[in-house]
Amino acid sequence: MRCKHASYLMSTENGDHACGIVDVMQAGVDVYCSQGTADALKLSGHRLHIVGHGQQVQVGTMKVVPFSVIHDAAEPLGFLIATRDGDKLLFATDTHYIPHRFKGLTQLALECNFDADLLKQNIEQGLVHPDVGKGLWGRHMSLQEVKRFLAAQDLRTVQEIHLLHLSEHNSDADRFQAEIERGYGKPVYVAAQ
Repeated sequence: MRCKHASYLMSTENGDHACGIVDVMQAGVDVYCSQGTADALKLSGHRLHIVGHGQQVQVGTMKVVPFSVIHDAAEPLGFLIATRDGDKLLFATDTHYIPHRFKGLTQLALECNFDADLLKQNIEQGLVHPDVGKGLWGRHMSLQEVKRFLAAQDLRTVQEIHLLHLSEHNSDADRFQAEIERGYGKPVYVAAQ
């Protein structure tokens, strides 16, 4: 089956983002990713579109601006997606932190992988191996880092915040939702774990 005018924004070469990407491209889906991600996956072909930090591209009816994020991948990206109707979605997952500020956002979809205190407790109790915990610290966004990121942004036009990529054992979806809603006065939704 071929997809008409379908596109996929790929943030990293990690398996949960890139599994089956060659099949996706062969099905007629255009893939947008960084050169580093394409090289890591050995991707090529007319369906592949290389994008870089700050380089605006038109994807269907949307304007997309990729931005660099911090993660253990070849060249990971987040995406700022603007629609014709004036909506601006910030999408960032698989990142330790986001070193940028944004204006005019209407929706945010952010990784909120773990709570620092809960992760420390789980390591101390032997529920999480110290090496796994160390990997989370350097690769994924904590609740505390999400709060720092939100505090640095102009949230006046934000309508809703979506929390993504929560750790199964090192997060608390209800608490994360309540803390962000209380702290920033915006509706918060948590993606299924």
